[in-house]
Amino acid sequence: MNERRVLITGASKGIGRAIAIQLAADGFKIVAHYNTDKVGAEETLEQIRVGKGSCHLLNFNVKDRDMTKGVLEA
Repeated sequence: MNERRVLITGASKGIGRAIAIQLAADGFKIVAHYNTDKVGAEETLEQIRVGKGSCHLLNFNVKDRDMTKGVLEA
């Protein structure tokens, strides 16, 4: 079976959150990125779970290439 998974950067608020919630409602498994707004990311996670979607949070700074690579490879 082909799993539909998508990484949404900046998913803790605004457009990123809206995209994550909509794609979760469309059946995608969401990997929600945040940099500093952990509370906002947790709110996104909760909204997706309330809608019966799947979401996993990742924290990293996209400006730090080594950190980003390490987190995504893990």
